[in-house]
Amino acid sequence: MYQSFQTFPKVLIEAGSTDGISDFGILMRLVLPNMKATVASLGIKYGGDNARTQT
Repeated sequence: MYQSFQTFPKVLIEAGSTDGISDFGILMRLVLPNMKATVASLGIKYGGDNARTQT
């Protein structure tokens, strides 16, 4: 996940801040929607492990 954030285009973050979006807004409106696959894979990995251990 760290590598995904490091490779995210800085130009998009700069464009968001130029438009007046807060840091949290940039994360929620620009970064996370573009990283759906990364977030989904984490959810499957850690969410699936949690579901298997509950009995």
